[in-house]
Amino acid sequence: MLCHHTKGVSDRAITKDDILGCATLSRYASNIFQMKKSVLSNEYKIGKLTKVRDEDCHLEEVPVKLKFTDGYFTMSQIITNEVVHYQGLEERWEIKIVREIWDRQKLEEWDRAYLRKFLQAEGWKADKHLETKITRLINKWNDWGLLNKDYNRFSLKHSELFENDASL
Repeated sequence: MLCHHTKGVSDRAITKDDILGCATLSRYASNIFQMKKSVLSNEYKIGKLTKVRDEDCHLEEVPVKLKFTDGYFTMSQIITNEVVHYQGLEERWEIKIVREIWDRQKLEEWDRAYLRKFLQAEGWKADKHLETKITRLINKWNDWGLLNKDYNRFSLKHSELFENDASL
């Protein structure tokens, strides 16, 4: 069975409420697996098993990357942050910060102290939560594959974000 998603939900995580066109028929289905394209890469799609009836399934509501090779899809890995695959990278504040670090300084490598000073110059308050926010930001960049991370040392990985910069 094939159907399409509701218009206007391309930037949100997959849910079974997105089904349109076959909603009546999908009520009778035992299993529903949905796919969306990712804005991060054309090499894979994002898939999610959104309905399982009468069975215990550990993959229900777990987003996965699907690669299309040799005429069929194979699951490559589980996705920890699904929404990032649907929003344009240029729109994300996390991407703007890492892009500004590169555009301003062209640093090959930096540490937490440099990042702290940079973020404070950008208006981040130096309060008791600053280190937690910085850690979360670094972890997010690492999860997205933007950083090489060593103890307190960070460097940018080559990414589509910097493909106009031959030096990376």
